[in-house]
This record gives sequence, structure tokens and C-alpha cells, in this order.
Amino acid sequence: MRKVSRIHRISDASAHEYEKSVDALVSAVDKRMTRRVEESGLIGPNPLSVMYDNHANHGSLLVNVLKFRDFTLLEQILPWVINSYTSRGFALEYFPIVLDQWKQVIAEHLSAEAAGEILPVYEWMESVIGELYREISQGQIRVIPPHEVMDEARKREVDQFVQLLITGRHIEALQFLRLRVTDGESMKEYYDRLLVPAMYEVGHLWETNRITVAHEHLATSIIMRIITYFYMDIVNSEHTKGKVVVTSSANEYHEVGARIVADFLELDGWDVIFMGANTPSRDLLVLLQEEHPDLLCISVTMANNFSIVQKMIQESRALAELQNMRIMLGGYAFTYSTDSATKMGADALIPSAAACIIKAREWWEEMRYA
Repeated sequence: MRKVSRIHRISDASAHEYEKSVDALVSAVDKRMTRRVEESGLIGPNPLSVMYDNHANHGSLLVNVLKFRDFTLLEQILPWVINSYTSRGFALEYFPIVLDQWKQVIAEHLSAEAAGEILPVYEWMESVIGELYREISQGQIRVIPPHEVMDEARKREVDQFVQLLITGRHIEALQFLRLRVTDGESMKEYYDRLLVPAMYEVGHLWETNRITVAHEHLATSIIMRIITYFYMDIVNSEHTKGKVVVTSSANEYHEVGARIVADFLELDGWDVIFMGANTPSRDLLVLLQEEHPDLLCISVTMANNFSIVQKMIQESRALAELQNMRIMLGGYAFTYSTDSATKMGADALIPSAAACIIKAREWWEEMRYA
């Protein structure tokens, strides 16, 4: 597949103009596509709201791709988008049609200079849709980021646990873990070998339209109940290290990964403040100024939120009382591409909760002897 990153560079001015105009672009594409889908079966049985969400998500994603020049992110996510929406009944023909509408709207709303730089990205997307769809159908492209290869015994274990989650058998799911988790070390082991891959698999089942949003939410709620149970039963550690704030970014509604990181850190002796999902950046900054943590951990599941995270980091760096605070990034979004993370201003990008503990211990030793 031809790489979009080889097209040419996008200037800061063009990226900024796209970001400033994105709401108008989305609205214009919505209007154009509403007329088109009313005369066709382009979106299958889905309500118009699903299509509108796709347009909004597309605009937000492209804002981040252009701003961070992270074309690898676009190359990795585009197969997921095609697979996810065609699995839900969108016609493959929808994609070239909607991309053509985006091109027309961009030409109308942006300056000639900005449109001239950005339109080749859309032309690239048009050119690879058919090829990507064939490769996805033939199993040549993974539509979720690869995680570690599991042996058959572990895969059966994960699949069994996933079935308990999506069928709502919360007591059996808890007992499944209780048979394996007896202390802090086994908790960390089985969160990593069972809970995390189960979360990925539930997401994959939703992406491929094999479960509904309701099933996904049910699975997530059971996981959170299980985590709470083991927190009360096992995580009761003395605070021997510094203070850390763990949060999902603003506009981020996924918090399971951040909760696991928070519990691992507290188990390791940190004084943890866990903020949960969708913490507004302004309010988070106020709390950071009040608490003066040694460490801030930010979880990002959706790549659409990269620019929000960058802005929050920049604002925290500008505050004198937070100059010594270390910032750590992690989350599902970075499995698609790590390029953007290096431009956000964080001190480290962490691939897992276990890696978070290692880096936090390293930093704590540096802080103690600074």
C-alpha cells in the first residue's frame, strides 16, 4: 500500500486552518451526505446519527493527524474504520462518496494554499480504500493493533472470561479471577494476562459487529466491579513513595486502563489520586496546583484526543509550581502510532501498567536523591 506520509509535508498554517474550520467542514459534509443517503442504501440499517458521528470523528482525527504530522496514525486507523463501518452495514461505496464530499467542502471552505496541501491526503484515502477492503477480507491486515501472541491455553482462558463478561455473569466472572488472584503479585499478573486482553477482545467483538454497545458496556461494568473488589481486598498498601494523579484525558470516556494503572501504583506504595474519565483540563490543572503531585499519568484511548492532551501538558508546564512534576502517557491510542506522543511534551510513553510501575520507581529514586 502506498504510504500517505510520502505525499508531502503539511504546513503549520494549513493544519491550523483545518482545525479552525473543522466544525463548518463537518456540518457541510453532513448536509451533503444526508441528501445522498436518503436516495440510496449507503449506510444500511443505521440511523443518520451513526453517519454524523463518523463525520465528526473523521474531522477530529484529521485535526490530530495534520497537527502532529502523524500519517502513520492515519494509515493504521483507516483499515479499522472501513472494517468497523462495513461490519455494521455501511456500503463500501459510502467511503469514496463521502471522501469526495470532504474534498469538495475543503476546496470551498479553506484557502487555496491549505486545500492544496490537504487534498492529496484525501486523494490518498480514496486510492487505497478498495485495496484495504480486499486485504481486510482476506485476513492480510489486522483491524486491531496487535498485542502479544498467546498460547492456546491462555487464549481459551481469555475467551472463557470474555463470554462471562458479555453474557452478564458477573458473579462467575469474579469467581474466575478469585481462583487465580490471591495477593498483589498475582493480581498484577492476571490483570495483565487476562483482564487486559479480555478488554481488547471485547472491543474487537464490538468493532466487528458481533456484540452491541450494550454488551460492551455490560462487560466494562463487570470489569470495574471486579477491579473494585480486588482493590478493597488486596490494595491496602502503606504510602512509601510520592503522590501521583492518574486520569483519563478530557473527552475520554474510557477509564478501565487508567484504573488498573492507579491500583498498580497504589499497590507499589504511591499516594494515588484517581480522577476517572473525562476530567476537564481546566479543572485538572486546578487540582494539580492544589495537590502538587510528583507524577501525572494520562490515559488516552481515542487518538482524537491527542491535541487536548498536548494543550493540557503545555499549560501544566507553564505553571511554576508544577515544574518538577513528571508526566507519563499511555493507553490504547498509542498502539496505533507512537509518533504523536513525542510531540506532546510528556516525559515518557508507557506501553503497559507493569511498565508504568518500573518507570515510576526509576523516577522516584531520582526524585529522592535530587
